[in-house]
Amino acid sequence: MNLAEKFRETALSVLPVTVIVLLLGSTAAPIGASALGAFCVGALLLTFGLTVFLLGVDLGIEPMGERTGAALVGRRSLPLLLAVAFAIGFVVTAAEPDIQVFGDQVRGVLPAVGKLELTLSIAAGVGAFLLVGLLRIVLSLPVKAMLLACYVPLAIAAIAAKPEFVGVAFDSGGATTGPMTVPFILALGVGVAAMRGHGEGGFGLTGVASAGPVLAVLLYSFCLAESAEPVVSEATHAEGVEVVSHAEVAEAAEVVSHAEVAEAAEVVSHAEVAEAAEVVSHAEVAEAAEVVSHAEVAEVVSHAESAENAEIVSDSAMAESPRRRGRAVLRRLREPVSHAARESIVSILPLFCMFVFFRRRLLKMSARQAARLAIGFLYALIGLFVFLLGVNGGFMQAGAALGEALGAKAAAGGAGAWALLIGSGLAFGAIIVCAEPAVWVLSEQVESLSGGAIKRRALLVFLSVGTAAAIGLAMWRAVAGFPLWWILAPGYALALLLMARSPSVFTAIAFDSGGVASGPLTSTFVLSFALGAASRGSGGSDSFGVIALVAMMPLVALQAMGILYDRGRRKALGAAAASPAPARPDPVPKEGAQA
Repeated sequence: MNLAEKFRETALSVLPVTVIVLLLGSTAAPIGASALGAFCVGALLLTFGLTVFLLGVDLGIEPMGERTGAALVGRRSLPLLLAVAFAIGFVVTAAEPDIQVFGDQVRGVLPAVGKLELTLSIAAGVGAFLLVGLLRIVLSLPVKAMLLACYVPLAIAAIAAKPEFVGVAFDSGGATTGPMTVPFILALGVGVAAMRGHGEGGFGLTGVASAGPVLAVLLYSFCLAESAEPVVSEATHAEGVEVVSHAEVAEAAEVVSHAEVAEAAEVVSHAEVAEAAEVVSHAEVAEAAEVVSHAEVAEVVSHAESAENAEIVSDSAMAESPRRRGRAVLRRLREPVSHAARESIVSILPLFCMFVFFRRRLLKMSARQAARLAIGFLYALIGLFVFLLGVNGGFMQAGAALGEALGAKAAAGGAGAWALLIGSGLAFGAIIVCAEPAVWVLSEQVESLSGGAIKRRALLVFLSVGTAAAIGLAMWRAVAGFPLWWILAPGYALALLLMARSPSVFTAIAFDSGGVASGPLTSTFVLSFALGAASRGSGGSDSFGVIALVAMMPLVALQAMGILYDRGRRKALGAAAASPAPARPDPVPKEGAQA
């Protein structure tokens, strides 16, 4: 696919989101002209950035992942393969910018959680389960059995964990699948599967890796269970001491104040009052009048001087106003630009360092091939920077403002306001997932490895339906404030039941899609939209769980797609087998032959 074709498809994915935000932001939920203008600029930057990023993935990241997987299998050393898999998962996840932001969010809600410990737990979980996923491909184990072995203990641990950590744990599984991690992991699985001749093409590796951080955070919460109680008790004790001290001080102050008032009442006597009345004399009155007259003259002079100074200051301010406005604009742009540059560099740098190391130690390629991969990394860096600049510069703020406006209307009551809030969530969920970078990479790989049997457009349609349902439920929960388990328990139970009927390759793709659907757009615009709505409703204190719902619903939607696909294929094969073979025409006898 060339650059023009990529730009056209990304523009068609981003344009519907832009139209919906402009309509809502100017009619039902006004957010201001400046916010809408910043959103439009962010949409344009997002489109250009996503186009260049996907080009960089095609040129550099995917070939590197496939070559690395093939080279590791070619060495025929299982310990080397597993050690490299754990190191890749740990390093790339620890450097993921979304994990740093996620740690700060968790720390703000749960002060007993340490950001460093949480980050290391998540990184270790991804590394360990990436190791398990590659081991499954090497040993040719069934993907359904491996997914059950990963997710059933996870469900048991979630039931035993504290309720406030359930949303945090499931959200961590979606936060690890960033724009750089997913393409490399998918390509690594494809490379290993190609060397082993695996029929499922390496799919399911991202789904297995996404379960690792969830289980790791739940286990970390069990370790915090004992240390969290003393923090609460010490806080309670400090609060009680503070209350007692305030009560004692207030009581003492009351006693003193009564005594002082009584004593002060006896000080003022009739003689003092009479003496105070004789203080004001005629001379003092005259002196006061003279002072007043001087003050009036001084006030007139000061008014004249201030008028002249104000005129001079206004002229200089008008002369310097363009310069000040320019500086204000630069200061306003400095923060999102530096933030996007820092996140893009931190995301690309670990993979590029591994590329340099593998280029010398593991991979065999010419200088021209290495230069092509390096150019791909450069394109990915530039595209990711522009993409994140657009997301953080306009998309996130517009999402929060819209969520607050629609959430306030829904909390105030009215079926129309509720329908508008949930309908907006459905629309955003259906559209915004198609603009996620990792979703594009997965859909292209699925269509390529299946030989066109699984169409990318059909995959995106079912993925959009699942994500739309997830965001709609998240909007409902954000304002209503009911527990997250009411959705997660039946959702994952249905996903595990569908595994019995869905083809294995669709089950693997479904669990991979659950991780890639919750990318940077979902974790910025959609999460800001949901948190803005929750701040106006009953769910403001429970802000986690949005990414968990987005990661869960594709498991149901894509496995349902697999069941329908398998049913249609069986019908086509049955119809072809039942149709009679066409009769062969009788051979034409040659001339002169006897009857």
